[in-house]
Amino acid sequence: MTLDIIVTTMHKSTEEIVAMCDRMNINSNVIVCNQANRFEKVILDHKNYKLTILTTDTRGLSLNRNIGIACSTADLLLFMDDDGVFVPNYVQLIKENFSPKMMGAKFIVRSQNADRPLEEKNKSTKKAKMFSLMSSGVCGFVIRRRFLLFHNLFFNVSYGAGTDMFCGEDSMFFKSLYRCTKSIYFIHEELATVEQSTSTWFAGYDDRYFCVKGYIYCSLYGFFRNLFFIRDYLLRKKLYAISWKKYRALSQKGVKQFLELKRKEKF
Repeated sequence: MTLDIIVTTMHKSTEEIVAMCDRMNINSNVIVCNQANRFEKVILDHKNYKLTILTTDTRGLSLNRNIGIACSTADLLLFMDDDGVFVPNYVQLIKENFSPKMMGAKFIVRSQNADRPLEEKNKSTKKAKMFSLMSSGVCGFVIRRRFLLFHNLFFNVSYGAGTDMFCGEDSMFFKSLYRCTKSIYFIHEELATVEQSTSTWFAGYDDRYFCVKGYIYCSLYGFFRNLFFIRDYLLRKKLYAISWKKYRALSQKGVKQFLELKRKEKF
C-alpha cells in the first residue's frame, strides 16, 4: 500500500516547507498544500521520499485538504497539521494496524498543550461509533483514497479555518463518511504529537466561539442539538468558565443564524 500525507500550511517558501517536513519527522511521501499569494507546483526528491508542494492563492483549510486529496495517487491518505511531529516508526504502525477490512482508521495524536487538549477516543483498538468519531479530529486519520473518490467525499468548504464557520469541518467530514461505511476503527497506537500552541482561528472561548458552536451543532445534530449542548457544557464547564445561561444564549444565536439561512436557501 502506498501512502500520502496531506498537510496544509500558509505563506511558506519551498525552503521553509522542506524544513517543516524535517521537523515533522516525515519519511514518506507527502503533499503540502500551501496557502499563499501565488500559484506554484514543486516536486522534490527529499530524503528518499517524494515531497509535493502545491501553492495556490485559495483560502480555507477544507478547500486545501480537498486539493491534496484530488492531487494524490496513493492508496492511503493520512491527514496531519503542520505543527505535528510523527513518531519514527509511523509508517510501520500504519502497515501493521491498517487491515484489509478497514476503510478508515483513527490513530492516537496527543496534544503537547495542556490548555488545548485533544479528546482521546482510542482507549483500545475497536470499531468507531458515529458520535465518538464526530468528536475526533482528522489529524492521525488514515483513509482509503479510492473510497473517498468513489463516494465523492470531501471536506465541506463552508467550515474550517479560513471561513466564517472557523471549525467543525472534521465533524462534518466524519458524519458524511460514517453514512457511507461503518468500517472505521480507532487504533490504540500513538502516531504523532501536535503542539497546539498557536491557531489561525482559535482566539479563546469568546462570544463568537459559542455562536459558531451553536451554528455547527444545529447543522450536525438538528433536532437533538440541545442534548449535545448540555453534554458539551457539562464536560467542559471548567474550561469554558461561563454560566450555563450565557452558554445557552450565545449558542442559540448560532442556532438562529443556521435556521434562518436554511429557511432562506430552502436546503
